[in-house]
Amino acid sequence: METSKKPPRVSVDLSPQLNARLEQICANHHLGKVDIMRRAFALFEVAVQANERSERLGIFDKDGKLVREIVGLL
Repeated sequence: METSKKPPRVSVDLSPQLNARLEQICANHHLGKVDIMRRAFALFEVAVQANERSERLGIFDKDGKLVREIVGLL
């Protein structure tokens, strides 16, 4: 008999301000909290990988010009 493995569950305590912001993002993008958290984790993983390769993370405008470097995540 095959048993299905349930993914691990994680409980997170958020400040009221952070929870309000999360709910606002969810409403604006029609996504659930779990979806937003998964995407945030994926973005953090990009930062980790860039750091491991001695690369930097940034935000670029439509012309490819760096407008903001992301620092302090790691």
